[in-house]
Amino acid sequence: MRHMETYLGNRDFDAGFVPEGKEQKKQIEDLRKKYMTKILLSEYNENIRVVESEIEDYHRLTLKEKKMLQDKSAKNIANRASEYLENQASAFLKKKKK
Repeated sequence: MRHMETYLGNRDFDAGFVPEGKEQKKQIEDLRKKYMTKILLSEYNENIRVVESEIEDYHRLTLKEKKMLQDKSAKNIANRASEYLENQASAFLKKKKK
C-alpha cells in the first residue's frame, strides 16, 4: 500500500521508511492503523453505521475500561495468531507426509 501511495515512476524509489528496527516497525504499525481506519470508515463499507456506533461506545468508556479492552484484545490476537500458526504447521506437516 505504501508503495502505491508514494511511487512516482522513477527507478530510485524510496517509500520513506527508516532502516529496519523498532522505528520502522512503529512506522509500519502506524500505516496499518491508517489504512484500517480508512477502510472501516469508507463510504463503501456496508457496516459503517455499526463501526461508528462502536466508536461512540468506546469513547464513552473510562480510561481503565479502555485499558482492559486493549489488554484483552492483545491477548486475543496473540491466541488467534498462535492457533493459526499451529494449524498451518500441522497442515504443512500432513502435506509433507503424503
